[in-house]
Amino acid sequence: MKTPLVSLAVLTATLMGSAALAQESNLQPYASYWFPEQLLQWSPEKDPDAVFNRSSVPLAKRFIDPKTQANPSAKINQARIVSLVAFNSTAQNPSQGSARMRYYSPQYWQYVDQLVFWGGSAGEGLILAPNSTVIDAAHRNGVPVLGTVFLPPTVYGGKIQWLKDLVQEKDGTFPVADKMIEVAHFYGFDGWFINQETEGADSALAKQTLKFVQYLKDKSGKQVMWYDSMVENGEIDWQNALTPKNQMYFQASSSMFNNFWWTPEVNQSSHDLAKKLGRSPYDLYTGIDVEANGFVTALDWDALFPPNKDQLTSLGIYRPEWTYNSTRTLEDFYTRDSIFWVGLNGNPANIDTSLAWKGLAYYVPSASSVQQMPFVTSFNVGQGKQYAIDGQVLSQSEWNNLSVQDILPSYRWVMQGTLKPSMDFDTAYNGGNSLKVTGKLDGENVLKLYQTQLKLEKDSHLNVVFKPQKAGASGLGVRLTFTDGSTTTLALGDARTDGWNSNTVSLTAHAGKTISVVSLVFSGKADAYQMNIGQLGFLKGDVDAPSAPTDLKVLSSMQPDSDTANLRLNWGKASTPVLHYNLYKRNADGSKVFLGATPNNHYYVSGLKRLNVEPSSVLEVEAVSPERGRSAVASTTFAWKDIAGSVSLAKNEFSDKPSPIGKDNLAVGKTATSDSACGAPEGPEKAINGTFDTGGSDKWCSLGKDKWMELDLGAVMELSRFVIKHAGAGGEDPELNTREFALQVRSTPEETWKTVVTVRDNVSNESSHTIPPTEARYVRLVVLKPTNSGDPAARIYELEVYGNNTPINTINYALNRPTKADSACGAPEGPEKAVNGTVNGGNSDKWCSLGKEKWMEVDLGEVKDVSRFVVKHAALGGEPADFNTRDFNIQVKENESDPWKTVATVTDNSTDESKVKILPVKARFVRLNVTAASQSGDPAARIYEFEVY
Repeated sequence: MKTPLVSLAVLTATLMGSAALAQESNLQPYASYWFPEQLLQWSPEKDPDAVFNRSSVPLAKRFIDPKTQANPSAKINQARIVSLVAFNSTAQNPSQGSARMRYYSPQYWQYVDQLVFWGGSAGEGLILAPNSTVIDAAHRNGVPVLGTVFLPPTVYGGKIQWLKDLVQEKDGTFPVADKMIEVAHFYGFDGWFINQETEGADSALAKQTLKFVQYLKDKSGKQVMWYDSMVENGEIDWQNALTPKNQMYFQASSSMFNNFWWTPEVNQSSHDLAKKLGRSPYDLYTGIDVEANGFVTALDWDALFPPNKDQLTSLGIYRPEWTYNSTRTLEDFYTRDSIFWVGLNGNPANIDTSLAWKGLAYYVPSASSVQQMPFVTSFNVGQGKQYAIDGQVLSQSEWNNLSVQDILPSYRWVMQGTLKPSMDFDTAYNGGNSLKVTGKLDGENVLKLYQTQLKLEKDSHLNVVFKPQKAGASGLGVRLTFTDGSTTTLALGDARTDGWNSNTVSLTAHAGKTISVVSLVFSGKADAYQMNIGQLGFLKGDVDAPSAPTDLKVLSSMQPDSDTANLRLNWGKASTPVLHYNLYKRNADGSKVFLGATPNNHYYVSGLKRLNVEPSSVLEVEAVSPERGRSAVASTTFAWKDIAGSVSLAKNEFSDKPSPIGKDNLAVGKTATSDSACGAPEGPEKAINGTFDTGGSDKWCSLGKDKWMELDLGAVMELSRFVIKHAGAGGEDPELNTREFALQVRSTPEETWKTVVTVRDNVSNESSHTIPPTEARYVRLVVLKPTNSGDPAARIYELEVYGNNTPINTINYALNRPTKADSACGAPEGPEKAVNGTVNGGNSDKWCSLGKEKWMEVDLGEVKDVSRFVVKHAALGGEPADFNTRDFNIQVKENESDPWKTVATVTDNSTDESKVKILPVKARFVRLNVTAASQSGDPAARIYEFEVY
């Protein structure tokens, strides 16, 4: 048996995550994955996440028009492309997008024939179903999506029993196959990619596997793609071609993905054998591995696509998301993705380049699904740093959600002229971006956009929403090319404002014609021209509002604190066609905040914010039609709960703008120390330099007995998440990934370290760890077991720390300031003891009150900006925890004569120390009112320290 240097299984190591990591229960739904025996127990009724993974977008029909191809080199009806994409780890892959902009958003669907939702591992699950966002985006473009079955080699945890479980037969049926069919039908995807690389099968098990594959394809009526791995006798023997050893699997499948180590000769023999078997050679996808090097991967393109001859097979691309994974910024991702798909010039019609990589558009034709009216696009790529609806920004938060990605331009970018097109994430009309054209305008510039088959009728019209630099003559037009070869250019007229303009042009004069190409025309002269296009639509008649959704309800909710909630929502579908649904929180002043969008009728809302101590929040959902009409809303009310020990913020003190959390790595460039380093170039500073891919020494390495590194952030900050990039992220063997480790924090060098994260059995290249907001200046990573292989060296390529990047004030304004109180239990227990900076002076080192109204006040001496309080209760002074204050509130005022203003109320506290945060308020006088003195009913208030920051 010839063993290749690397196989798909080896490359899959980057996907292996730890199923043993405990996750906070926050209602977040994730993409589904199973072991075979688990899948047999699955049903959508028993899986609360299932409905969130269900696609609502049917697979669109697409066409390939030879007359409108940008690149004449592309061969029609020959090679196709399948992309194997890992959008996230197998576990914890959110079902409906997430609150971060950085995400792999496919931009060039027109060149992709099928997409495999790649993943699976021995540590998580072997059968992986795609999530709804990927299915929705792919289907809108006419691209089928396949789930993955991955049976790994034994070196990566594979067990031959799993294959036996998968292909078990009962009374002439295959129970696991039947469940896979049920999953595909319920979730709405199009088939399965099967990768069997576990050693130990014999010819009988191989024959049983063949029957399983045939059964799965025949009964499901869906696509089944086989990976070139196991051969007819059960051995794992990658052929890198179609041969007599694996042809039986090809015959039982819809298509086959050939391994990566092919030659011109085997590609030709694969082509010939497929034809001999009566199959199209383009059902064979010859594999290329671009995970490591992307478009600089060394490939013999002529062996794949011989010049001036028919292409031999189709093309299978393993991990094209290299264009995203290899970059630090979204701008770099878009640049690399453009080079990958359409070549160095960023223009599929211009492949004049010295690079061996000409772009995949050079070899395969573009397909389009734009053949039905209405057709409307806002050029929404499915990610952004804000979200706009009809030009109004209703969310300032980052997001990604491929379910709302529009059909993107076919010709990206074919520009005749000097202007440069791009996606503008600072200016959006619907979604997170618009199309922007900039540069020197000198005469007519033409930007080709879409290949279409749109037949016009008498009531057809064109609508364009655009934003110029100034009001007046726009110089903007739309050029339509028709299937009969004729063209027309429609001027859009004047811009009434330098904001968004919506101009409409009748197409009645062209009724009966079919549009084949849509282009934008820019005319005039300007040295620094800019035009944003927010929406382009071909419509019939009036834009009607769709019917409204019904019966919006909260299925379940979880509040991590009194002012934040995660919700699962559901509503009745609209009775008319829907593009997607928009969800909002309606504020008391009538304003609304965008919460998300989905074509589904289930949605997960993460981090709903309470405003002004409101007892309830109004939630709304509206339907959006394919022509962008919007319905009346359905609404419901979510009742907030005050969580024990948490803080309710006072009315009129706060806005609904969230605090800045999570975008910046707070560790970069800070000071780091460690127990030791393997060598001078591998000190702890390498783990906080912001890079991890500049070579094997771009890491902290330790061979010490106690392996730890510490980080000083320079100030106390509120921390919420850590990301650790292990050996595999830096290009080393994933077996060297850190197996067991802990993360600790503290605010001062004198404090004891507090462990906030403990991880066992990690195998992932990158691990992410969310914690409740925690104040700390110092972070310590303790490596308990450095590797999965027994290698003794710890290897950390990056330790990233995220949270609120505003330093927390550590100056206690109340320290030793004048105080007064309603009373004291005794002379040694006056309010001055609560501002003396200590809690360890004995039981009398506190303010104690038995008064009817228990309060203490502190005079800060001058007006301060106050945003935080710390109250230290009885247990911190050594008394029983039953004496900890249960209920209290805090009031402030600027002047002695002002009325008190309540800024925080705490109920049901049971902690030893209360940390109360508010948005900044000006105050000189601060008052603590104790309303329930203890847990036990003891009447005495006991406050060991009251700190004001």
